[in-house]
Amino acid sequence: MRRWLLYVSLVILPCFVGSAWIVLWQDEQQQQQLLEETRTFANIHKNDLDRFLAETTARLETLAIVMGKHIATLKKEEINDILQQMQKQDVRFERISFVSDMTSSTMYIAKITKQTMIDTHQTTTIVTPIIDEQTNQTAGFLVAKLRTAYMKHRMKIIDPNASFRLYDEHGTLLLATNKRQASQQKVSVHLNHAPWTIEANVPRVNMKQNIQASLPYILSLIVIIPSILFGCSFNIRY
Repeated sequence: MRRWLLYVSLVILPCFVGSAWIVLWQDEQQQQQLLEETRTFANIHKNDLDRFLAETTARLETLAIVMGKHIATLKKEEINDILQQMQKQDVRFERISFVSDMTSSTMYIAKITKQTMIDTHQTTTIVTPIIDEQTNQTAGFLVAKLRTAYMKHRMKIIDPNASFRLYDEHGTLLLATNKRQASQQKVSVHLNHAPWTIEANVPRVNMKQNIQASLPYILSLIVIIPSILFGCSFNIRY
């Protein structure tokens, strides 16, 4: 009985404690890896959406410059025809309109700054001022509503199984890919070309994978501890 208690205290208990520590250590390592992977993909989505917005804005601004050269002679029907053709050819746009008068605070800011703005009240809408080349005054606005389904499609191509959410500056959900995963951690990254935030929950560590990753270390521990004790016992005897 005494030998059994000694064996338990010197071999089984250390193996049990060591195995539990290994499982916890592996859990921490894998959780950190999942965190880094989630952050990496979130930044990939951020860069892709920033590039998407930059390209979209550049196209609208180019069109606004061309229209600004001829705005005095262009009829409203001609402008609408141009915008309809552009809308058909470019899958990024759900709708493009020409607005001659200011109808929002975003248009007022665009007029004052003469810069393209994201409409904070219609979150996926871009407002680009048309500057009359002759007078250097704002002669109207291009108002383009982005196709959120196309943006979501781009995100799913990059990482089909991950769950990402895109919020505007007010915390309104613009789009989401897949169902939200249960998690105690989340990653948030902010876009440069819009006041939007990409958020993703870090998935939990799979316990089965954790045990499988820990098993080689646990087996090594089970072999090493008795070997050390046997070696110490042999030295004491001789």
